[in-house]
Amino acid sequence: MKKILATILALVLAIGVTTMAWATETAAEKVAKVGETEYATLQEAVNAADGKTVQLLQDVTASITIESGKTVTLDLNGKTLTNEDGQHTITNNGTLTIVDTSAAKSGTVDNVTHAKGAIVNYGVTVLNGGTFERSQEKGTYSPYGNGGNSWYTIANYGKMEINAGVTVYNNGGYSSMIRNVGEGPDASTLTINGGTFSGGVNTVKNDEGGVLVVNGGNFSNTAQYVIMNWHKANISGGTFETNEGAETVLFTAKYHDTRAIGKLTLTGGTYICKTDQALLCDRYNNNEKYLGTAS
Repeated sequence: MKKILATILALVLAIGVTTMAWATETAAEKVAKVGETEYATLQEAVNAADGKTVQLLQDVTASITIESGKTVTLDLNGKTLTNEDGQHTITNNGTLTIVDTSAAKSGTVDNVTHAKGAIVNYGVTVLNGGTFERSQEKGTYSPYGNGGNSWYTIANYGKMEINAGVTVYNNGGYSSMIRNVGEGPDASTLTINGGTFSGGVNTVKNDEGGVLVVNGGNFSNTAQYVIMNWHKANISGGTFETNEGAETVLFTAKYHDTRAIGKLTLTGGTYICKTDQALLCDRYNNNEKYLGTAS
């Protein structure tokens, strides 16, 4: 009888240990939550979060898509989201807000793949917190080449708003850091109210069909231009600075009568030029054919 009891006790203990190990493993696999419900993958959490907040629980490698018609808030919660190989990190077709409620404000969205970005937006995106970067960017301005891994940190094809508390970074000199572009006149809008922006061959490239509004923020560049404008840009605030090697602080040029008119309007802001450096270049390759306007 004692031997039977000992055997039963051993089995009970073994089952208990196995159950505890399984529970610990299961808990460790949860990467995000919506309310009190935890999910094993970030995409599952996003799919379940229409109108709600997804909070990261740990650093995660994932590429997510917000579908058209969905409204999602992503709380980085001090964690790092890095893309799956060969994909954009976040592709938004719906309405997306990104925040970071962590005390350290260390939440990061990264992309480490050639020709892919941290955020690609086709819908409506509001950035209220977080750092967005391409940590393995290899593009260089001199010699000019992509180094096998270069692209925009953020590409906006819809409507995007960036506010104070956001950092966007790209240490490369081949691709622009932020690109705002649309398929028709005034097809995409990028509004920057604050934040810190550094890097890229151009820090912000306002491309064909793009409307850029800058009300504030700190912008710096080491390669070509801080703001490169091909369509419509209005700057009323912010600080804009390049280093000695950059060409000018601002650029505006025209190459199409309706979707790339090269109109730049300045009503405020602080512009820091280095020795013998001009504030503005208003034509492409010094050609009158591409003459933009600035006021």
